[in-house]
Amino acid sequence: MSFLLDALDDVQGIVFFDAQCSLCWRTKKLLQAWLANKNALYFVPLQQFEQWQTQFSLLKQVSIQDLQQGIRVLVLPKNQLLCGVPAIGFCLQQGKVPFSLLGRLLGVPWLQ
Repeated sequence: MSFLLDALDDVQGIVFFDAQCSLCWRTKKLLQAWLANKNALYFVPLQQFEQWQTQFSLLKQVSIQDLQQGIRVLVLPKNQLLCGVPAIGFCLQQGKVPFSLLGRLLGVPWLQ
């Protein structure tokens, strides 16, 4: 399964989304359109989660049911799993201005 890791050279985060949810697909398309670096985020359908779970130790602690509760992002440089508002903020930080600024604001603890 090392082929999964080979595709992640410039990737900052892996975003897990439900490929059967139309809202999730639309959100994915918006985020892709807003990205400053098109390779910053890598989108993985939840339906392929088990393949990715074997590659990252942090994902071994998470179930598919946990991922379905909200957006989850695996931040590769920090080896950190984000969920909810911090995950959305991280995704927006990878975007063009003004989205990157909004993402930074979402990182301020008292705004969360």
